[in-house]
Amino acid sequence: MERETAIQKLSNLNGKDLSKFADGYGVTIISNNGGYNKGWPGQVVERHLGGTIDSSKKPDFGDWELKTTALEFKNGELKFRYPMSITMINESDVRKSSFKDSGLLAKLRKMIIATTIWEAPYQTEVVFYGAVMFDLDDNQQIYKQIESDYNLVRDKVLNGEFSELHGYMGKYIQPRTKGPGKAFYARAAFLNEFILPLLHQNAKVSGR
Repeated sequence: MERETAIQKLSNLNGKDLSKFADGYGVTIISNNGGYNKGWPGQVVERHLGGTIDSSKKPDFGDWELKTTALEFKNGELKFRYPMSITMINESDVRKSSFKDSGLLAKLRKMIIATTIWEAPYQTEVVFYGAVMFDLDDNQQIYKQIESDYNLVRDKVLNGEFSELHGYMGKYIQPRTKGPGKAFYARAAFLNEFILPLLHQNAKVSGR
């Protein structure tokens, strides 16, 4: 699916509660034993586009990646709520891969970032806000900084210090613990500086 087609299809979700689509897409919000699936909004969005839920190192839709992340109202303004997970950090892959050959760049090069409004933990009703395209190659200043952030991580790995990767590293991209491993995350400050203006522009164009 081309990104332009995906953006158009996602626009049909604007302002809608994603929980209304969950059952139809086979996405569980609360399991029979009471467990909460915190990734359910992203799973609904991916299924809406006909994608499958997986953890592949390759982009979700061939040559572009789909990410869903949350916004919240802060002092009356919408802001990104949390850092956005990009991809798991595989120690062996990082050791042998420069940034241009990395799984991180493969995910970031061409993206759609879809957003929801999420005001409290364990919500079972989440409103879809909108989606925008982001191309890392279009901004060499951002590209070079993210390459630098990656190299900070890679230097640690090459020095045998994988266990010492922490969230204080990196200006735009940071390593953080995710489950039993570690992952690259886009900082909330990066999202608010570069992605939020695209969302505002898109909202004006679409009349929201």
